[in-house]
Amino acid sequence: MQERQILDRIKKAEQRIVDLYTKVKTLTTSTTPKYKTYLANIFSQNLNINSPVIATIGHSDLSAPIVWTNIGNSAFRGTLNGTFINNKTFTFNNIVNGNQQIAFTRENDNSVLLVIRDLTGAAYPGPINNLSVKIQITN
Repeated sequence: MQERQILDRIKKAEQRIVDLYTKVKTLTTSTTPKYKTYLANIFSQNLNINSPVIATIGHSDLSAPIVWTNIGNSAFRGTLNGTFINNKTFTFNNIVNGNQQIAFTRENDNSVLLVIRDLTGAAYPGPINNLSVKIQITN
């Protein structure tokens, strides 16, 4: 094989390496996350409507903080306008102790609802300490 042919093959191989590197770099830098996540611990001294809600945020990919409000009757509303899209919002929570039933759902595009009941279905008297919540919103 002549020297010119060898140099041409080397040049083509180098170009293939550069092309592959560019494709890999494009794939790894242009990938956006498939969902946004919000993790927080919810606290409230008691569950009457005047008791403040404290959310200690562990992680959030959301555009702004969720505003948590005690709406009474052992229910909390988390609000962030236009965030909780139907069929794209998933809510998760832990049960603080075995004496509670917790429903955590998307209420509408602007809010999620967290309702806490005792085992009979009556409003849970509180307090709420370290109730972990997770929200995932797919893109």
